[in-house]
Amino acid sequence: MMPKINADPSEVKGTPHASAAWVDNCRALSWWALLASALFIPSAFGNFQFLGFGTAFTNDSFLLLKVVGLRVLTLVSLAAWACALALGGGGVRRTRLDPLIVAFLLIVGASVVFSVHVPTAIFGKYTRDEGLLAFVNYAVLYFLGVQHIDRPARVRALALAIVAGSIPVVAYGVIQYLGLDPIPWSVDFGPRRAFSTYGNPDILGGFLMFTVPVSLVLAFFEKRPAIRILLWAIFALNFFVLVVSFTRGAWVGGLVGLAFAGFVAFRHGARFARVDAIPALVSGALLALLLRVQHLAGADVEMGIVQFGAYRLTAGDAGGIGARLYIWKAALAAIAERPLLGFGPDTFRFVFGIYKPLEYVRTISTNVADSPHSYPLQMAAGVGVLGAVLLYYIFARVAVGSGASVFRSSVVPERAVLGSLWAGCAGYVAYLFFGLSVPGVAFLLWLAMAALMAPSAKTVDVQPARNGGGVAVVVIALAVTLIALQVPVVRADAAYLRANKRTSSTAPEDALEAVRLNPFVVEYRYQVPFTYTNRALGVLSAAGSSGLDPASLAKVRADVDSAKAGFESVIEFCPDYYPSYRHFATLLNISGDVFGGTGHERAAEIARRGKRLDPSASAIRLELAYALQATGDLEQAIAELEDSLIDVPGDVGSAVTLAELYVGSGDTTAALRVLEAANEVNPDQPELLDAIKNLK
Repeated sequence: MMPKINADPSEVKGTPHASAAWVDNCRALSWWALLASALFIPSAFGNFQFLGFGTAFTNDSFLLLKVVGLRVLTLVSLAAWACALALGGGGVRRTRLDPLIVAFLLIVGASVVFSVHVPTAIFGKYTRDEGLLAFVNYAVLYFLGVQHIDRPARVRALALAIVAGSIPVVAYGVIQYLGLDPIPWSVDFGPRRAFSTYGNPDILGGFLMFTVPVSLVLAFFEKRPAIRILLWAIFALNFFVLVVSFTRGAWVGGLVGLAFAGFVAFRHGARFARVDAIPALVSGALLALLLRVQHLAGADVEMGIVQFGAYRLTAGDAGGIGARLYIWKAALAAIAERPLLGFGPDTFRFVFGIYKPLEYVRTISTNVADSPHSYPLQMAAGVGVLGAVLLYYIFARVAVGSGASVFRSSVVPERAVLGSLWAGCAGYVAYLFFGLSVPGVAFLLWLAMAALMAPSAKTVDVQPARNGGGVAVVVIALAVTLIALQVPVVRADAAYLRANKRTSSTAPEDALEAVRLNPFVVEYRYQVPFTYTNRALGVLSAAGSSGLDPASLAKVRADVDSAKAGFESVIEFCPDYYPSYRHFATLLNISGDVFGGTGHERAAEIARRGKRLDPSASAIRLELAYALQATGDLEQAIAELEDSLIDVPGDVGSAVTLAELYVGSGDTTAALRVLEAANEVNPDQPELLDAIKNLK
């Protein structure tokens, strides 16, 4: 049994009788805020178009509100706990992990100082959010969990909150798989892969690592028949959504978690009861039917689920594991470059272009990977090898330190519930070898670790503060201030959503509003010149061959000048953000075409700088070649595109443009050679076929 430590505040010496009710209420609020995080954060998202709203509330409909909600609930819990301590004193519980976690945070802080982009290292990449603040949040949640999970009833309450919080998530996942999603998402992860409220099947799979084993163990040890059947149904839904997420890392982690959960249940006396027969048979029949049907609902091609799973585990193209192997190779190269402190947490996308293998571009994609899809590599590239090793040492200490207790044979159901959290952690850590970590899921790992370490915690008694009321007021004021700072974070993303609408006439103003409200996100800053560029291109396109009248020309010039200033600002703010260079070079080439001057010379300079960040990117080399040709350096322009086609054979844009340059120089033979070579590598592309036909 878990020890009962300072559960009753009246037992603490020095507790003023007049403030006992306040102390009780503060402690209760702190605990309920922790439970609320497990219950509500997984289903938090910002798109309710099915209720009649015309659009989503925020551009990041899935993870932003989870991060903001987690921060708010953590601040409420921490402030309430601190107020209770100031007013009534009590015990501060400490574990052996505390100094290790502090040391890890110091390493993360040092990596932030020396990172390639400090704001991203602090706040995390947009739509991932695992920067320094996220790790601080995890540490605070761990600390608060240790303070509150002081008896078996609270372990069970946390487990029930995790399972109850999964109900809307998995229900929505089933709706998506059946093709009944009422929200018109623009994301596409393949044929009916469930992504639910997390917006990504990989991230959803990480969440299910906790809910599947915990719901299974709770079902085994529930004595009330109706509740037991309900828990079996919740387990079946969670397991079904895990299957139809088609996430290989989650499949691996799920098997690990289920294996440990089953062993825990067996060790603590769980047996199938008569009431389990119906839900077990129904669940098994549904799974068997799913595998027997062998067809992905809504798929463009006939492909069975087993076939699809085998395909995802092959070393083939972008759908197989081959893409991950190339990304891991880039991550290892980045780690070798800066092994001590890394490039900063969550900054992998800034360095991937430099280290990605040519094979990745040739056979997989020209896209930039924002994560290695392997948490050990992500941490080593972000905070350095020492930080990554220390984090995994923390995980190991929890596993070993609590393993003896949760796996020891007993007839104590409470210990089995604790073991289900151990199984969830084991499944999640296994999943992370192939998956993504975001605060909206990872906080469950740290709460579960707190529950596992709480039985071994030592208590230090603390007396009430001399001016407890004054301290409480300061704590509340600080918490309210920090919570209020989350409002502009949400408002900024709403403005960014408006700026992303191509039909919006106020897009530049909305983009500027997003930057004003939250100046730390590089995507918000980038959107400002991007919208000015789009508006200028819209006027030019509408004018067509008839040309621009003086008033329209003046508007285009003003927007082009604003876009130039905006791109310069983005590059100054984040020199390693490749898209700024690519689109700035495009804008400068257009400016040179329309207004003359030094636009093309400047485009060549910017393109060369962008090329250093992504040497194999065909798009930036096309802009460079265009600028060189426009300034009269045709030979160098041709050489640039020839090199580009050596790196990425079959690139349509490079081949067609190079052929045009050869035709312009009078060498139609070379032009045809280039087009036919590209067609062999990348056959049946309409643009290539048309160019070959016209040339012949």
